[in-house]
Amino acid sequence: MLGAIAGDMIGSVFEYSNFKSKDFPLFCEDSTFTDDTVLTVAVAHAIMTDGDYASALKSFGRKYPRRGYGGFFQDWLKVWIKIIWLFFPVFAANIARNVVHRTRPV
Repeated sequence: MLGAIAGDMIGSVFEYSNFKSKDFPLFCEDSTFTDDTVLTVAVAHAIMTDGDYASALKSFGRKYPRRGYGGFFQDWLKVWIKIIWLFFPVFAANIARNVVHRTRPV
């Protein structure tokens, strides 16, 4: 867990760049945690508390907004996703599967 979180924070400053050097500072002023850390911690929380994965992902995702979540995950966090789940269950299941797939192994 600590390695995953540290790696996320170290790489956060390079997330949207084409940086290809092996010479860089591990942490700098702009280093921060991203959606990867939030969702990894959420999955770990669900495992440790024998909780529901979807509930943990939603809870942590809502608690830590604007961390770089993809569009489908942001939509999933919104209330109207319940309507989609009722009328389009295959589509909603694909969104949930995408969310779980994006989290790192714990």
